[in-house]
Amino acid sequence: MPILGINLGRVGYLAEIEPAEIELLRSVFENGYTVERRLMLDVRHIRGDRTVVSGIALNDAVVSHGNQPKFMESEIFCNGSSIGKCRSDGYIFSTPTGSTAYSLSAGGPVLDPSLRGMCLIPICPYSLTSRPIVVPDTTVAELRYISGGGAYLTVDGSGTDELLPGDTVRITASALTADFVRVKREHNRNFYRIFRDKMSDS
Repeated sequence: MPILGINLGRVGYLAEIEPAEIELLRSVFENGYTVERRLMLDVRHIRGDRTVVSGIALNDAVVSHGNQPKFMESEIFCNGSSIGKCRSDGYIFSTPTGSTAYSLSAGGPVLDPSLRGMCLIPICPYSLTSRPIVVPDTTVAELRYISGGGAYLTVDGSGTDELLPGDTVRITASALTADFVRVKREHNRNFYRIFRDKMSDS
């Protein structure tokens, strides 16, 4: 069932209706609406040959270091090929929807939500060459935790799953999508206008 978001907070990036537009609720029933389908991620924490934890992310999956002020060392793979090792505070695997959330704050690019892809963003990397990478949704992205002061996986900000050295986090496109109601309006309300307005207000 599609979601109709009403902004009752500050930013409300995914909200379709602002408080001053509450009368638009009637037009949803009278004039119909369109549905926007957005990519989600299948997230799996793998230890040896078994899946420890799995989840679905609309925004992002984040692997971050523990409470100790120590870098987390990891190696990143795309479709089985290593793209390098990285010492950092962690890694973000973001959908286009999540690219305007934590990913943006960590220096990641903004992705149009119609794109079928995901972004891999190192958090505060101790390197001049570790940079965000955008990959297509057919990619199998993996993070192998090597060492550090501990590492933890969170999916859309929920849960705290501890990784052990040698564990892998595997990210692929989910077969599920997040479906949002888009109200028919007289004036175009596209992603870029929303981005401009929300970012200037935040």
